Amino acid sequence: MATPLGRLVELCQALAATRARLVKLRLTAEFLRQVGPDEVRWAVAFLTGRPFPVSDSRVLDVAWATLGELRSGAGVEGVEPARSEGVEPTRSATSGAGPLLLGDVAAAFEAVAAARGPGSRQRKRQALGSLFARVTPDERDLLERIIHGEMRLGL
Repeated sequence: MATPLGRLVELCQALAATRARLVKLRLTAEFLRQVGPDEVRWAVAFLTGRPFPVSDSRVLDVAWATLGELRSGAGVEGVEPARSEGVEPTRSATSGAGPLLLGDVAAAFEAVAAARGPGSRQRKRQALGSLFARVTPDERDLLERIIHGEMRLGL
């Protein structure tokens, strides 16, 4: 089963909206029961504000400045600037059909972590730019918090 990133966004919004620990645990457990077996490790990693499971030593090594460039669309050829808050993007055939899935995010993070050597900064920006071109504003916010470990959901 493929889980849309939007479902994780909804969960994170619900978790942020409550202080009740038992409610947070119930919501998280319900979500994880509905996630496909091959996505559980990614869902848990993302919920804890990590791009990879804790047992995985890979890092993204992406600066805040890079995310700022992606928001403005500067320097990333073929990538549209991030959308304004409250404006729902259109998902076109060029940006990928259907909703962005947890597996899509995991694959993009793997590509970013694999970028090494000369030109790696540009390859990281391109991989993230392709990902960010497909997201809604709420999904973009979630991805930025995962990239920099700023989840703060009280889990």
